[in-house]
Amino acid sequence: MVAGMENIEVQIDLEDIKIENVTGFTYLRSLFTYDNDCSKGIGRRIGRATGLMSEFKNIWKSKRISIIL
Repeated sequence: MVAGMENIEVQIDLEDIKIENVTGFTYLRSLFTYDNDCSKGIGRRIGRATGLMSEFKNIWKSKRISIIL
């Protein structure tokens, strides 16, 4: 990936394997883009968290669980 430029003319070869130029990739669950725009990565994290929290909906609404300490 090239930082700051969406397209680049240089082709990198490593032992006869051409390395693909990409505009973004995911590494350790973080999204890296050529323009360092973190809003897409933040949106992905919010979406995943919302999806996970919606799976707990039945637990939150359960009448069998009490908060009494």
